[in-house]
Amino acid sequence: MTTPLAQLIPPLGGQQTLERHTASLFNPPGPPTSEPAIVQHAFGLGRAMYVSAPLGEYLQARRNVDPWAKRLACNLIAALLPEPLLDTDAPPGVELVLNRTRDGRLLLHLLNNYVCSAHLGTHDAPRLAELHVALNESRVGPIGSASVAPPEQPLTIDHQLRPGWSSLTLPPFAIHQVLILQPT
Repeated sequence: MTTPLAQLIPPLGGQQTLERHTASLFNPPGPPTSEPAIVQHAFGLGRAMYVSAPLGEYLQARRNVDPWAKRLACNLIAALLPEPLLDTDAPPGVELVLNRTRDGRLLLHLLNNYVCSAHLGTHDAPRLAELHVALNESRVGPIGSASVAPPEQPLTIDHQLRPGWSSLTLPPFAIHQVLILQPT
């Protein structure tokens, strides 16, 4: 089943191209059309959202500074994934990858993409300040203990900050850090 979530509203002055543009920086919205701009499609137990514009390319071309497009992307993700796996205050340039090992441990890798090759070998890599990570125990299971590496050091898990979540404060790091989580 497909459900339209938003209508396409073209700019009043038309779409701006290199050959055609308006004389103003502001091109107000024109009249709504009957064409959908965003639709949700449900099939079986799954759902998908379709956006009739290259949202990812748009954000990348503007170096992720358009707050409205970023909010739209976040809202679409939240609508599809109402119960997230984890929550963090890490900045956008920090990549988080969660893996489950054969013995049941969880490994959360944090990779600082703000470090570029120009920093390596000539200077110490810039360090990120402490970060906070919370894992949804209804999705990953209860966490009994946690440590961070390298070098390996134990961490305190706060189960009271958010009921149903394991909350951790990670120490500062430069390039890579791995959070090792043991189930109960």
